[in-house]
Amino acid sequence: RSELQRAKRLASVTTLRAEHAKGLELCQAGVAAAGNGNTLPHIVECRNAWEELVELWQGLGKDLEVAAQELATERPEHTFWRKVFDTSVSEAERQTILAEAARCAAQFDQEFQQQRQRLVRRKKVAVENVGDRLLVLGNA
Repeated sequence: RSELQRAKRLASVTTLRAEHAKGLELCQAGVAAAGNGNTLPHIVECRNAWEELVELWQGLGKDLEVAAQELATERPEHTFWRKVFDTSVSEAERQTILAEAARCAAQFDQEFQQQRQRLVRRKKVAVENVGDRLLVLGNA
């Protein structure tokens, strides 16, 4: 039984590593898309936001690797993973924990989508401003 649980935990770590890689890659692409942003303040703001997200994902990656290392060297008296993967909790507690996790995931997704929408709007405004400037220069 303990080997089966350990295998499930290792599989969870593998899944989390894959999700981490996707998230980090997405944020790094956001930084690259923002360019160097030396000229327009809103581009600098976007780039800074993407860079913060990259730093957060890198921190999560480090935490994940620490947890994975603990799992790899786990001894029966190790309590951290026993608490995380404890199957002896009641169904009500399990549902409460799952509901909280779903709420946090939904909140993160909503914040991410809002950030993405702001980025799209900023890009659109920047393009419109360039068009307006060209029109003004053409009429001068």
